[in-house]
Amino acid sequence: AMTVTDAQDMPLGGTALFSGAATIRVELQSNPLVLYGDAAIDVDFGAGQVSGTLQNFFGGTAQDRVADYAGAITFAGGVPEQNMALAYVGSLSTAGVALGFDGTLAAVFLGGPVAAIAASDLSAVVTHNGSAQNATVIVVGEGALTPPADLPDPS
Repeated sequence: AMTVTDAQDMPLGGTALFSGAATIRVELQSNPLVLYGDAAIDVDFGAGQVSGTLQNFFGGTAQDRVADYAGAITFAGGVPEQNMALAYVGSLSTAGVALGFDGTLAAVFLGGPVAAIAASDLSAVVTHNGSAQNATVIVVGEGALTPPADLPDPS
């Protein structure tokens, strides 16, 4: 298991592209929907920006079938730091199911040096076919830091 990145190991510059997975569980009275998808998270430590996309989802439907879901969820945040907030928004759909997302992920970096990111919204509210439902959204990704380019010698 990877530990949470210590403050002294947080990069002051450079970028990282994390690739991984996302899972979403929407609590329905009869049968929860569980979805799985791909996650791509782009972190620019120098510019203080985080962005990403969750897409290519598949999972259950209300008819107990497995289906592909169209659409995507995007997220963004400011200064990359521990316990940062990443605002997310988007929609996913398949035959008979329309899901709307608008919330905040809490994210942490893992490893020393940084080698992964984990983010979650354990108290999400998702719109399912027009009605609000409790849900969880979990995102994990692995990657490596690309250090900033050396600055040219001004002399």
